[in-house]
Amino acid sequence: MKNKVKIIEDKKAFIISITIFIVLSISIKNYYWFYPPPPIYSITSKEAIERLEDSENGFVKIATDENYDWYLSVDFNIMEYYVYHPLMLKGWAYKGMSDTTKGYERFHSKDGVTLKLEVYNWVKGYQFLKIYHGVDF
Repeated sequence: MKNKVKIIEDKKAFIISITIFIVLSISIKNYYWFYPPPPIYSITSKEAIERLEDSENGFVKIATDENYDWYLSVDFNIMEYYVYHPLMLKGWAYKGMSDTTKGYERFHSKDGVTLKLEVYNWVKGYQFLKIYHGVDF
């Protein structure tokens, strides 16, 4: 009788171990669950990461929301290459920067117009850019 009880307990432990392994495997495969929500509410962190991974250059437009375009970049250098430098080449003079609790704001001006770029730091060095819709860079 003791042998039968021990076999049943071993089977239960084995089934529980396999179940835990499967759940952990699924969670690790779908690692997006531990990313914080992005600063834009019309997209999930999973969608944002997938769009960035599908991009060829580490910089992608992810949404347009309330007259603003939202972009996601893998780091500051990519943002510098695809946004800040082209803006300056098109005549937008850099006027300064201010820190915010979630990132920073950059200011550029051209022909008396001031352009504010809001950059939100996210995870792993990723940065979201919020820029007025229609700005060409």
